[in-house]
Amino acid sequence: MSWQALLQYAVFPAVVTVLVNPLDAYMARVFQGQKTVVAPLMRPIERLLYKLARVNPQEEMDWKQYAYCFVLFGFASTLVLYLILRVQQFLPWFYRAYMTTPMPRTWP
Repeated sequence: MSWQALLQYAVFPAVVTVLVNPLDAYMARVFQGQKTVVAPLMRPIERLLYKLARVNPQEEMDWKQYAYCFVLFGFASTLVLYLILRVQQFLPWFYRAYMTTPMPRTWP
């Protein structure tokens, strides 16, 4: 194992440990509806997304709505990932030298 890999293994937990408390405080403020530093920037974007998705932020979801959205999001995410994998060879940042397990070009 190279020294770069060992350094990465040491730095990553250190960064996560340092960021736990500030991120925890930020997330607590967000979920309690308090003002945050980025709220003035993000609030208009959030309202736009709510409007596009036809979501009322004051209304809570019941278990049926939650289950439906959970399954729909999982399906949509899987479909998007599959499409990315299928077209990866045509993407501008695709480098064949780094490809270890390419998707087949034709259907089996």
